[in-house]
Amino acid sequence: MKYLDYYEIEIKSENKIFEVLPSEYSFAITDSIYDIFNKVTMEIHDQTGLLQEYLLTVNELPITVTFGDDNNIFKCDYIIINDLLSKIEIPGLLNGWLRLDLINGWYKEQEIKAIAYRKRISEIITKLTSAYFSQIDKNDTGNQGVWYQMLLTDSEFIKKVLLPNAYSNNANSTPFYCYITNDNIFHFRNANSMYNSSPVDSLFYVIDKEGQYKANSVFDVQRWRKNIEDYSNLYHRDIFKIDKSNGNLIQEKDKITDYPVEISKVLPLYARNDLITGYIDLDYKETDTGLIENKKGIKINSISNSIFLERMNLTLPFNSKLYSGACINLIIYMVTSEKEPMVKSANFSGKYVIERCTHVWNGKEQKGYTKIIIGRKYIDIPSTYLLKEKLIK
Repeated sequence: MKYLDYYEIEIKSENKIFEVLPSEYSFAITDSIYDIFNKVTMEIHDQTGLLQEYLLTVNELPITVTFGDDNNIFKCDYIIINDLLSKIEIPGLLNGWLRLDLINGWYKEQEIKAIAYRKRISEIITKLTSAYFSQIDKNDTGNQGVWYQMLLTDSEFIKKVLLPNAYSNNANSTPFYCYITNDNIFHFRNANSMYNSSPVDSLFYVIDKEGQYKANSVFDVQRWRKNIEDYSNLYHRDIFKIDKSNGNLIQEKDKITDYPVEISKVLPLYARNDLITGYIDLDYKETDTGLIENKKGIKINSISNSIFLERMNLTLPFNSKLYSGACINLIIYMVTSEKEPMVKSANFSGKYVIERCTHVWNGKEQKGYTKIIIGRKYIDIPSTYLLKEKLIK
């Protein structure tokens, strides 16, 4: 349904459109590379209480949410997992603003299974998801072998067993991520493929002379770096495994800059001494190719929550081009001199991966906007920056 001659917006259940004006509800649709299931938080004004009376907020009710514009439309099937009426408007009547929490409809298809597969990990994920998802965006892996799904649902099997072991020679030593975006596409991708993809848009942190924001104009920024207490164990690790043929202990080392290796860029971390800060135990040295790749996958995926160290939270007008796992170019300006008061920041401008994307429809304000968390690991700064030589390379 076209609304305000700009937005495509609709909420349906059982093939029937909710008879509530978009001004009487708000929602946020969210996907993230760290969560398999995309989700929705929704508030609906149930003026009469009839939405509740006729069971339109009951748990596991299928809901289809459509939100977009002429550039792109996000349409996805969800189910209700929670509803709440927190404040009554008219005493004696169950009416007011309802909060509904929704999750991707694939959640309802989850069944505990005990089954074995003799395939590569990427092939197993395709098999598990292709019956429900019409589009699957995946990077191939190695990891040929026998994989046991022991009393786990498909999503649990992916998250707990397959994802921590996933490995590819083409991933440039970066971890894999499994997630569903707001357009109901299932993704299984490594960080290298995300970062090397073409940017879907360029975003500018600037206000034009008329004080108006364009679709790619950022109007609010929060910037932070990941707390070093969360990843200092990855600076320099000992890696242990045992040679089963002779019982010898094999000891290797790795560094945070090994995932991936970047020759021309530096980490936004002040260099420290070369002390060992962590370890990983890989049990035994393997000789089978598939098992060797599993060990490599365990080592690489152990840093999946720290592949992006520098982050920003951007808020901008509704931008339907954006989704988790995509790349954007960010342009931020800095002050240099009176002659050239605004130039592009060499430090903060550049390419980022979208880690989390939330598209919001605000019914009260009658407009949509987008919030994204973007991240990167390395920075590319000029040699004239005095601290560059003291950062970790």
